[in-house]
Amino acid sequence: MITASTTSHAIKLQLARWAEKTGTDLSFVNFQAHDFSQRGVMGTHAAQLVGMGHLHNFDGTDNLPALLEFNRKGSSVIATEHSIASSSTAFFKEILTEAHGGIEIDNLTAETQAYRH
Repeated sequence: MITASTTSHAIKLQLARWAEKTGTDLSFVNFQAHDFSQRGVMGTHAAQLVGMGHLHNFDGTDNLPALLEFNRKGSSVIATEHSIASSSTAFFKEILTEAHGGIEIDNLTAETQAYRH
């Protein structure tokens, strides 16, 4: 937990520094680094430790074991795994359309199509 907390604190300091430089509201910083760590750790206990370290500094998390262990509320985001989102151009187009309030997106960029192939 100490390593995760120390790392996330250093990240938060950088985010705050850049928020100040760009005139961004500092209240956004608490949500700018989201915790998806449960996807890549070795079990529930590891997820709890890493997630609690993150929750010392940020409010955004999808790490339920950490929230339960830390006994607090967190905020989630609408997100999907990169492997799923990039596996289908149709799925990617649907997500982008929804993100832009129903605006139909006719053309994907050449970069996206090149990545798929």
